[in-house]
Amino acid sequence: MSITIDSAAQHFRNLLPKEPPPGHKSVNELHDESLSFGQRIADGVARNMGSWRFILIQSSILTLWILFNAAELIFKPWDPYPFILLNLMLSFQAAYAAPFIMMSQNRQADKDRLAAEHDYCVNIRAEARVRAVLNHLQSQDDLMLAILRQLEDIHGIAPNPQQRLAEEHLAETRRTEESWLENTVRLEEEKLGLRQD
Repeated sequence: MSITIDSAAQHFRNLLPKEPPPGHKSVNELHDESLSFGQRIADGVARNMGSWRFILIQSSILTLWILFNAAELIFKPWDPYPFILLNLMLSFQAAYAAPFIMMSQNRQADKDRLAAEHDYCVNIRAEARVRAVLNHLQSQDDLMLAILRQLEDIHGIAPNPQQRLAEEHLAETRRTEESWLENTVRLEEEKLGLRQD
């Protein structure tokens, strides 16, 4: 039976938990739980005003308003041209909608900042785990080379030239990785203003 990449990926997905462990909540859940009544209203207003439903309803109302007030068909116009009452109502709407939308945007910015901080913490933990795995692999390499040297000494065998070349390549790779890591950390610290050389 051959294993394809898709079947291996599906097997890996099946191993992942379907829900977060008990007591763990996403940034969105934590943020939504901390909302006050006013913040929920601001979000609702901003969500509804930024929808096609709102645009269609408002466009229909404005069209009917202008039609009924521009032509004396059924009713006597209550707001004749230049539609001063309509302008006043739209000004009120804009005056009250802007703060609601700004409150919602400020909250979204806070939520984004919280999510970015959470992502940063996750990245730091992941980096620490990757370093631990790399250190473990490096220790295994050192141990295998030490065992190989002992076996060579016991049996009186000289190291193979290809083996020596592979060991030199491994040592060079380690030096390159360490240099790259040091440079990356230095650049990040300089970017954040944590280091002045």
